[in-house]
Amino acid sequence: MPQELTLVFTAVISALAALGGVALTWALGNISAEGKDRRLERESWRHRLEDRYLQILTDIDIFLRRAKKGVNLDESLAALGAAILISAGEPVRDRYNALAEAIQEMLDAVEGSKALMGYADEHPRAWGKIINAKLDLASTMRSEIEALRNFSN
Repeated sequence: MPQELTLVFTAVISALAALGGVALTWALGNISAEGKDRRLERESWRHRLEDRYLQILTDIDIFLRRAKKGVNLDESLAALGAAILISAGEPVRDRYNALAEAIQEMLDAVEGSKALMGYADEHPRAWGKIINAKLDLASTMRSEIEALRNFSN
């Protein structure tokens, strides 16, 4: 009888160990799949953000070129502001606000005249402030994208 009981306990313990191994394998596989899904989602978000920021910087360059040619700028500035509000984090929004303030100073300086065309030549410091604000914005965007890239790895 004790020998039969030993065989039964051995079988039960082996079965429990096998079930435990299967459960552990399933749990670990599930955790790694969830982590992979989250990583892929973050990477997708980063790519979308990179594309959006690239489009915003392109639009800013087009906007500044229009400013040098004297074209109506209100719609372009409004579209840029909306894009930043929707897609950017707080540091990028702050840098954009500095750029928008510099642009608004330019627009206020030439309000009511057609002098916008020569603004960059006549006010190099103010134009330099706009360009520096744009470069600061681009740098902040790069930092945000780099942080997302590092977080994804």
